[in-house]
Amino acid sequence: RATSSASITCLSQFFRAMPDSTLYLLLTSFAKGDFHEAITYLSKGMDADPNWLRKIRPRELFGSAEEFAQKLAVLEAQVRQNSMDADAKILLAYFYCHEKGASYAKSLLVEVTGANPDRADAAKFLESLK
Repeated sequence: RATSSASITCLSQFFRAMPDSTLYLLLTSFAKGDFHEAITYLSKGMDADPNWLRKIRPRELFGSAEEFAQKLAVLEAQVRQNSMDADAKILLAYFYCHEKGASYAKSLLVEVTGANPDRADAAKFLESLK
């Protein structure tokens, strides 16, 4: 599908006006199992608000704790199967930060930034945890 520049501009303005919306879209994408779309929203959330990490506790807004755990297990399996998937690791770091603590998130982010020094989103996330 082609996206018009007017649509992109409108969407960008929406994200600036409502930075929390990107985190809700992140959770929606995660619930759908679209992890690469979810990381796009995670990156937008980090750019929009320096306090993005503390804004929303994912498990509480997900709806079903069981469904959240299942999706998290799928993401963990994806990271185990493809250890070079930086997007999946960054997304998992976001959830681990809330579920297991910052040290778990940091270890994943160190892996990502070590293998992909150009990943500014991972570096920014790692910096926010210090």
